[in-house]
Amino acid sequence: MSLESWSARGWIDRHAASDSEIAALIETAEHAIQQAEELQGLSPAWKLKMAYDAILSCARAALFRAGYRASRTGDHYCEIQSLEHTLRLETETIDRLNALRMRRNSATYESYELIGKEEADSAVTEARAVLASVRSRL
Repeated sequence: MSLESWSARGWIDRHAASDSEIAALIETAEHAIQQAEELQGLSPAWKLKMAYDAILSCARAALFRAGYRASRTGDHYCEIQSLEHTLRLETETIDRLNALRMRRNSATYESYELIGKEEADSAVTEARAVLASVRSRL
């Protein structure tokens, strides 16, 4: 399925983003990753959430560059899934990012104790990889 078909189904809308909008999203991702790596005493849950926010900013930047945005504010699922089309990420990567989306949701709305250090560090690694892909493609 293509982004055009997503648009026809109402999942995404056309959006003419400015270069500054896209640059701001990438800068936000860079800042989130930097803080996740450098802030002392940060809990694993917050580290994971910061990494996830970076991934989400990258996904939005790529979707904006393609001329679209999610139809509903906060449609993280759609934004993560769009990486298949915008950055040509493989299904395995999209699946890992979607699992991270669900873990972030649990950490936010259920319990901060669910996330371990290793899982948080892995999320930062994923965020760095998505950011590198955005930089190379945009």
